[in-house]
Amino acid sequence: MPAYIIISLIIFVILLVTLYFYARYWKKKASSALVLYGQNAPYRKERKWAGQHALMAGHKDAAKLFALACPEKFDKELPLKPFYRGKIKCTFADYYYPKRLHNWIAEDQWLFSKTVYLFKEGKDDCRPHFAQAFKALKPACDITIMFMPCSTEERYYTRFKTLADFFYKFRGVQSGLDYIIFTGERKSKHTSQQRDKINESSNYIISDAVRGKKVIIVDDLLTTGSSLSSYAKQLKSSKAEVIGAIFLAKTFLLPSEARVKWIVWKHYFLS
Repeated sequence: MPAYIIISLIIFVILLVTLYFYARYWKKKASSALVLYGQNAPYRKERKWAGQHALMAGHKDAAKLFALACPEKFDKELPLKPFYRGKIKCTFADYYYPKRLHNWIAEDQWLFSKTVYLFKEGKDDCRPHFAQAFKALKPACDITIMFMPCSTEERYYTRFKTLADFFYKFRGVQSGLDYIIFTGERKSKHTSQQRDKINESSNYIISDAVRGKKVIIVDDLLTTGSSLSSYAKQLKSSKAEVIGAIFLAKTFLLPSEARVKWIVWKHYFLS
C-alpha cells in the first residue's frame, strides 16, 4: 500500500478520535449546564425538561433531578388520591422530601417539607392540608379521630391538640386524643438509627372508651407503613374498627436510575 494512503488513514483515524473526545467533552459540559439550570429553575416543568435532556446526555445526577421534578410518574400512591394499605383506606396531602434531597427539589416542594418539620415541632397545625386529606378520604359519619402516639406525652399534645379541636369544629368529628394514656417515654423513631427495633406501643395504653368506635388514624408522615400497621393492630385489639388513615405527607422514595432512564427514553421515542 502506498505510503500516502497509510498516512491519510492515520490522519483520518486521528481526526475521528479527536472529534470523538471533543464531542464527549462538550456533551459533558452541556449536561452539566442543563443540570445546573434545572436545579435553579423556579418551575417543575423547566426542571423536568432539564433533567430529561441532561439524562439523555449522560449526566450522573440527571435521573435524580428528573424524578424529583415529577414524582407522580414514579409512585402509585398519589397526593389526595385514596389508596389502600392492607384494608386501611389512606390519603396524604403531598410528598415529603428528606433533607439530603433539598438541593434537588423545587421551592414549593421545599416549603412543604419545611411545613412538615414545623408540624412535628408543634409550630404549625397544618389544618388546610389535613382538611384536604380528610375530604379526599370521604369518611362516613360517626367517625372518631385517633392520633398516632408520640415518643412523649408532651410531644403528642403539642403536635395534635390544636388539630383535634379543629377537626371537631370542621366536621363535628369526635376526637380520641384523650383515649391514649401515656405510661412513660420511648425513643423517637424519627431520630433513631435503629427505628425498626423501637416498640412503638411501649409507652402508652388505649382507653376502653375506644371500644366499638369507627376510627380514622391521623399522623404526620407515611414512610414504610409499619407505624400505621402497628397502631391499627393495637386499636383492633381494643375493639375499635380502623376504617381509614390520613397523613400530612408521604416520604418520596427515589426510584432507581434504570427506571428513570426507561421512563425518559420511552417518552422520547414513543411520544
